[in-house]
Amino acid sequence: MGIERHSPAPMQAICDTTIGGTSTEIPMAGFAGGIIIMPAVTSAATLTFYVGGGTTGRTKQDQAAYAPNYTQLYDDTNTAISRTVAQARAYRIPLEAFAAGSLKIVSNVQVTVEVLLKG
Repeated sequence: MGIERHSPAPMQAICDTTIGGTSTEIPMAGFAGGIIIMPAVTSAATLTFYVGGGTTGRTKQDQAAYAPNYTQLYDDTNTAISRTVAQARAYRIPLEAFAAGSLKIVSNVQVTVEVLLKG
C-alpha cells in the first residue's frame, strides 16, 4: 500500500492501492473536489470512506499529539457513505470528505484506484 504523487496543484493525482483493507492517509487540506478512477483491470468493489484530522504538514511533535482517529463518514440522513464501484469508471469523492484533514478508503476486496484531487 502507498501513495505516489504526480504533478502538484492544480490537479494532484494520487495512485493508491487498497489491499482488501485500508488505504494510506490521503491529505485533503486545500482540496475542494476529486474523483476516484477505477482501471479496466480492477474488479468491482465496495469503497467505504473514513475521515480524520490528518497529520500531513504538521511537525513531528504535533503529529504524535494529533494522531488522527478515523471515523466513518456519514451523510446528513445518518447513512454511512460508501460506493459500490465497477471497473473502467470514475466516481466523485463524497463532498463531505473535503471538510476533513485526511481521508482513508476501505475496500472489501483487493483493488487499485487512482485518486484525483483538485483545489
